Amino acid sequence: MITSEIIAMILQYGALLLLALIVAEIFKRIRQSEVIGYILLGIILGPSFLSLIHTSEVFEFLSELGAMMLLFVAGLETNIEMISRGGKIAILLAILGVTFSFFFVMIPVYLMTNNFVLAVFAGSASVATSVGISIKVFSDLGLIRSEEAQLIIISAVLDDIIGIIFLSIAISVVTSGVVKIQNVIQIIASVVAFFIFMIGLSVIISRYVLEFIDRLKASGAREVFAFSFALLAGYLAYAYGLSPIIGAYMAGLILAGSEAREEIIRDISPIAFITTPIFFINVGVSADIKVAGAAFIPAVIISVAACIAKVISGVLSLDPRQPSNLRKGVILGIGMMPRGEVGLIFLKVGDSLGILSPGWYFSLLIMVMTTTFIAPILLTIILERYKAESRRVIE
Repeated sequence: MITSEIIAMILQYGALLLLALIVAEIFKRIRQSEVIGYILLGIILGPSFLSLIHTSEVFEFLSELGAMMLLFVAGLETNIEMISRGGKIAILLAILGVTFSFFFVMIPVYLMTNNFVLAVFAGSASVATSVGISIKVFSDLGLIRSEEAQLIIISAVLDDIIGIIFLSIAISVVTSGVVKIQNVIQIIASVVAFFIFMIGLSVIISRYVLEFIDRLKASGAREVFAFSFALLAGYLAYAYGLSPIIGAYMAGLILAGSEAREEIIRDISPIAFITTPIFFINVGVSADIKVAGAAFIPAVIISVAACIAKVISGVLSLDPRQPSNLRKGVILGIGMMPRGEVGLIFLKVGDSLGILSPGWYFSLLIMVMTTTFIAPILLTIILERYKAESRRVIE
């Protein structure tokens, strides 16, 4: 039986997708990430302003599905071979970026709150990079094949993997309620065990299951299998005490090694298009604008710290004895500056686990939005100024 609640949800879902499309187009035209537009749309339509959207079980389900599809596609698009070809500079850039971001944010949060769990979670939320908009700047300026752009792309792949590991460990620490060294080691062992299990599963799927699926005559067999595999991997991750999005990401990594990778991305992407906007809108809906005043100073502190951390990591990833490397390092750091999808997933997970107060949720949200907004502006300025020097292409 169709209830009035279901009809209302159908109307809300359809209207939100249409509004999300309009907002995405506007933000694309002003050369900004549509993610910022989705979040602002959620804030405006949510309880903070118009109060037209309130979270419900169905809305939360669509949001979680959007997050899972976001990470599933990210896993599919991960090129492990690219990391091995990237060389030590790309790997060092990713490792330094993660390390500096974590400590540059964790330490001030701990000093302000004396809450170690919150500080670890906030630091973890700052490590992942969302470089899509940075790469768009390189592309618009005809520099997509420049050495800097290629290093950023490779580093971002490794950066995301490390970020997912951080998220897995952070969730396990919080849900277990312990921060002792021996317990953390056990948690890390559990996370590693899950990853090893999924890697073992990947051998079976790549060698036998996908070949069997391709022989099926049922329409959409490959798409149905890929989608269901992402969901089941999410459930398996939850059974291990991790977030379902971790399982979805690992499912994407497994299928990324198959010959049908490009076809799977093409066929699964439409599902992501109609679910991920709801996740980002829900991030905005969950923000409480009334705490903006109290959250302003912490937001400024961690936003500045997050920006500086990436720039320093970019500079230190290159040989400082060469003067030209300073400028190149700044470009790398700014290119790696935007936090985005994974950082927002951290926020929702932290909110659902009760780790983040409304004030700290808002502060971290501002950090994600600030780094995503300011990076392309700074990158455009510095690249246009030094365009000639930045055109060295990797052979």
